[in-house]
Amino acid sequence: MRGTELLRELSNATGLPDDLIGEELSNLIANAGLESETVTVDEIRELLGEYLQTVLLEAKSTISETELENSSDPVLEIAQIEIK
Repeated sequence: MRGTELLRELSNATGLPDDLIGEELSNLIANAGLESETVTVDEIRELLGEYLQTVLLEAKSTISETELENSSDPVLEIAQIEIK
């Protein structure tokens, strides 16, 4: 399975709205210089692995910043001042 059939199957398997997952997958594929009509399972697997890594790092960064902003630890308060 490959291409649009693969993308349709993947979209159905997620349970997410088709327009949401379809748009995100299309953007990932295009940004990687690939074509939606010919993309393979292995290419999608690699793209989604990279995507997941990026999302997790962004989430971790956001959580760290929030914890730092809400901290009452004097050492962390100094670090927060230096970051800003």
